[in-house]
Amino acid sequence: MFDGERVLAADSLRVRDGHVVDVGEGLQAANGEATIDAQGGTVLPGFIDAHTHSWGEARTDALRFGVTTVVDMFTMASMLPEARESRETPGPTRQADLFSAGTLATVKGGHGTQFGLPVPTVDSDDDVVPWVRARIEEGSDFIKIVREDLSAYRGRPDMPSLEAPRAAALVQAAHAEGLKAVVHVAAYQHAVESLDAGADGLVHVFQDAVADDAFAQRAARQGLFVVPTLTVVAGLSGERSALADDAELGPRLSGGQKQTLSTRWPWPANPGLIANARANVTKLHAAGVRILAGTDAPNANTAHGASLHEELVQLVDAGLSPVEALAAATAHPADAFGLDQRGRIAPGMRADLVLVAGRPDQDIRDTRGIRAIWKNGHPVPLASMEFMP
Repeated sequence: MFDGERVLAADSLRVRDGHVVDVGEGLQAANGEATIDAQGGTVLPGFIDAHTHSWGEARTDALRFGVTTVVDMFTMASMLPEARESRETPGPTRQADLFSAGTLATVKGGHGTQFGLPVPTVDSDDDVVPWVRARIEEGSDFIKIVREDLSAYRGRPDMPSLEAPRAAALVQAAHAEGLKAVVHVAAYQHAVESLDAGADGLVHVFQDAVADDAFAQRAARQGLFVVPTLTVVAGLSGERSALADDAELGPRLSGGQKQTLSTRWPWPANPGLIANARANVTKLHAAGVRILAGTDAPNANTAHGASLHEELVQLVDAGLSPVEALAAATAHPADAFGLDQRGRIAPGMRADLVLVAGRPDQDIRDTRGIRAIWKNGHPVPLASMEFMP
């Protein structure tokens, strides 16, 4: 049993009313309780994907792969009331819980405005505080700020973007309202400026350069967390996901998931991007920066739910141990985003659970061998959720 941070000596747990009520060794069933024999497997908290964009079937797709909570970085604000009600109701469901930034902070013509969704932009200093308060009224759980001018990919600014002073004002306004503020970055300079601004997290790792030791050490001191999204950066760099051919995960992919996995970015492959990104994860992790697992699904080369298992492999290849990678997809994102009752197996926690064959604390690829999923203590009927090739 992996509790979100470590492997426990305990071999049994009891679930009641959607929550874990007891964890121990040799617990015995009482009062007609049903028992499940998980011998030979590992029980883990339901996984948390710390960077998604979730609409349509996204939350159903996520749950089918053991991702019981998604942290959404930009979606339709009209979805947020239903998502909040759903996650506060510990009954049977076929969907992962959703916590979201809702609308992102960007400028007119900036990143985020190209997808056809209505986006209120931040185009003056006077817009900052009203914009943050409007997100609170919509139900945003945190604030996402975009620092993206495409310079990391094209060697020069090629898109309008928030400048450092206004981005810093957004961080301050979010903090004044009790919300965390995270920043989309791809360029090292934007990461440095976000650290200067006191941002809580970066929701991509920068790809145009490798951080120096001073940045990594300062980021650790300030408590910055980073969601590297290596899987989507790999796609940007020209690498291709092999999930569609995976013996365990491939049969559960829907047609839509296969399509996003096979989609390619419309610019030349640049292997230097993923090389820098992996080097940055290695350096930041070694310095003590908290790394969170996130996929940026459903962007090219990703699929909701399934890609988290690929991201875990990416993180281990970048220097995290299997146990650290598992924590990056369970307890650590729950802590970073304040996701109450999620990310751990302990009394009082939601009974969002995944049973896998093998020992993913030793071989991270064993997360793919999903044998059972429970959401709010209720079994998720895998057979009826699978998609055959």
